Amino acid sequence: MSMCDKRELIKTKEKASMQKPITVKRVIVVGLIAIALLPIVYLTVRAVLFASSRNELPTTDLDNYRNEELAGWICDDPYAVFPDEDLISQADNWDYLYKREYSLLPLLFDNEIVCYLKCNYQPQDYSKEVQRLSSLCGDSNTKNYTLPAYVYYAGRCRQYALTDNKSNTIYYIAYQIRGFAERYIDSTLLPQYSFA
Repeated sequence: MSMCDKRELIKTKEKASMQKPITVKRVIVVGLIAIALLPIVYLTVRAVLFASSRNELPTTDLDNYRNEELAGWICDDPYAVFPDEDLISQADNWDYLYKREYSLLPLLFDNEIVCYLKCNYQPQDYSKEVQRLSSLCGDSNTKNYTLPAYVYYAGRCRQYALTDNKSNTIYYIAYQIRGFAERYIDSTLLPQYSFA
């Protein structure tokens, strides 16, 4: 091997060794940029969910009843006071509403969720359902509600059933934020707290 060949070989090895740190530097720079962009991508996705959920109409179809995701609720059973589908199918008539709007910053603010079901029952079904609610929630509360209410406490979600003995009607309500619930539910069906 000639002296020129050895010099070329040394130069080639030096170039190869100089390129490795550049490659490592590139990987580190790309990794840092990706980490820096991650919150921006996350907030962009949340903003899209937030905007799209505000434009959606509330669900009034019982096909998704109890299958609706109550994301963000800290509850054992977010549908605890609500009846099963068999009882609803036996009701004389019913009215259902479910609406969820995503929070832009879910770690700071809850998703806005409201679920409402009104059922008119036959007298025997009404009595059985009031017994179920009583065993689940205890005595009815008449202090803060316009109708006798069976209130279920579980985490931060508010869920209760209002019973109207005159018409054999039960209103099942669950929500997280009162102001949001007032947009979809008659305010007389919400708790009437007095802070005086």
